[in-house]
Amino acid sequence: MKRILITGARAPVSIDLSRRFHAAGHKVFLCDSHYFPVGRFTEDRHSFHRVPSPRHNTAGFIGKLNQIIDQHQIDLLIPTSEESFYISAHQNDLHCPALIESLEILDTLHNKFTFSQTYGNEFASTPRTDLLSAPHQLHRYEPQAKKFVFKPSYSRFAASALIGPSARKLSNLHFEPAQSWIAQEKIEGTEVCSFSLVDQGRMLAHASYKTPYTAGRGGGIFFEPLEHSGILNYVQAFLRQTKFTGQIGFDFIVDSENHPWVIECNPRATSGIHLFANDTKLCNAYLSLLDPTRTIDDPLATEDPRRDEHANYIPMQTERCMIGGVMPIWGSLQAIMKLAPGKFIRDFRSTKDVLTTKNDRGPLHYLPLTMAEIGFRAFTKLQSLQAASTEDMEWNGDDIIEEDD
Repeated sequence: MKRILITGARAPVSIDLSRRFHAAGHKVFLCDSHYFPVGRFTEDRHSFHRVPSPRHNTAGFIGKLNQIIDQHQIDLLIPTSEESFYISAHQNDLHCPALIESLEILDTLHNKFTFSQTYGNEFASTPRTDLLSAPHQLHRYEPQAKKFVFKPSYSRFAASALIGPSARKLSNLHFEPAQSWIAQEKIEGTEVCSFSLVDQGRMLAHASYKTPYTAGRGGGIFFEPLEHSGILNYVQAFLRQTKFTGQIGFDFIVDSENHPWVIECNPRATSGIHLFANDTKLCNAYLSLLDPTRTIDDPLATEDPRRDEHANYIPMQTERCMIGGVMPIWGSLQAIMKLAPGKFIRDFRSTKDVLTTKNDRGPLHYLPLTMAEIGFRAFTKLQSLQAASTEDMEWNGDDIIEEDD
């Protein structure tokens, strides 16, 4: 039996991982800087601990993690969200191993401009991407603004993105002093996401999926498996290039010719975790990274990467998944806008819920309390619900702030 500490208990993937490790006989501990994150209420964990804000009280956050690690003799720390960056920055100070890459690599991947300039390859192109640091740079895009997407170099959920805006709307774009933006060529096609668990460039698990229903413009709440050889080949080539270790996801647009364009990277856990079978294989893959005697024998280092039979990793299952507690709200709104209520009802009735199970209904029952806390934070900070849900753990570059939580 191993003792696992999972950070970012507000993320549904934390509940999924907790259930998997609990079912496999391990002891799971969850933590978060919110008071009532949805993961706090799962039955499939040993205990929940509130920690200081990773962003606003980094020293307190790391200190509390070490307190939990020492108290419960934690074997492995698994971050799930953007607290990953703060954990990475202080991983040498932690009292147990953490499933995390170096901050330099994570920041390069998370920054939308540096990612676009570095990590395209023969299997997935990156769109033309220009760096914008001042409002006057926008003038040259006004005649062709409809062909571009404008978004901050550090952002999430596409909440701030301007997709093919009018010239007038573009001219009103507000620049924060310390925040750069990018202008990225707009690619038409199908949005596809991926998730991979990786050990020194060796793929341990992989999933790719569509998100036909989202919370607002960005965050997926419905996950439909989609096999795509080009996406798989891209990820494998990326891993050979970087020798990455940890959890990583990518966002793609697959165009009308079935060619994937890689838009951005999420160097953390993503919702693809929900798409693996409910057995011990994924847990064992995570725990394999604790073995100091393991050897990295990747046949893809020498074999043709197009030959999928050489890839030894856990594949996703074919069952669709959803975050059932929010589907009736966001999903129904999108169904109404698309004039497809019948399809929404069929999708809702036939899809597995990852938020609740027959023996674990706490996350669904207490979801109103979770949302009430986020709503209060949004009200007091004059933010959207999405912004308030991540503000205290966001990583926007070199912005570690030391102050009281």
